[in-house]
Amino acid sequence: MRWLSMALLLSLAPLARAQSVQATKLAEKVQRFYERTRDLSADVSQTYKYSAQSYTMHATGTMLLKKPGMLRWTVAKPYPKQYVLDGKALYIYDADENEVLVQRHFSADKLSGAITFLWGKGRLTREFQVALANRPDLGKTVLELTPKKSESGFRKLFFAVDPKTGMVEKSVVIDPEGNENEMTFTHVKINSGVPASRFRFQIPKGATVTEQP
Repeated sequence: MRWLSMALLLSLAPLARAQSVQATKLAEKVQRFYERTRDLSADVSQTYKYSAQSYTMHATGTMLLKKPGMLRWTVAKPYPKQYVLDGKALYIYDADENEVLVQRHFSADKLSGAITFLWGKGRLTREFQVALANRPDLGKTVLELTPKKSESGFRKLFFAVDPKTGMVEKSVVIDPEGNENEMTFTHVKINSGVPASRFRFQIPKGATVTEQP
């Protein structure tokens, strides 16, 4: 039985190595895709699953991104909100309450690798342990990323990837409590010339503004 177990392990080792190489190559393709991306626009569908409460929240909206470090994330439903990074400051606008939270000095570098990959920053293979995942619910080609640093703020990250281009079509972030944040990107446009003016945030008239250190 000992020899049989050893033979089985030895036979599986080449397969594990091959999958590891495939995962690394896929992660590098994702990296190259977003390094070449100057701007991006997409429709976003979000599903957030609260593990403790067995509760699921759905949201839809749009995303605009432009290098270096500019982002406009607009939530349309169920509650209108905007998250705007203009390259220097972060604005979070709650339309229902007409409230704006402002952080004047906010760098995209403060965001985790789960987001900064969109700007081609950092190195996926340096910040994560990468592997191929068996997640048919997400897609045929799914990359599993486990943070190498415990202070990353999440437990796992999954990318459903277009194997031809390296574009991420869907992402799932699992936080330390087991909550899942799934986002699906559709109608994606790359390098269409999104102007920097789209990332300027005008504080609405009468809005309550809170400055955050």
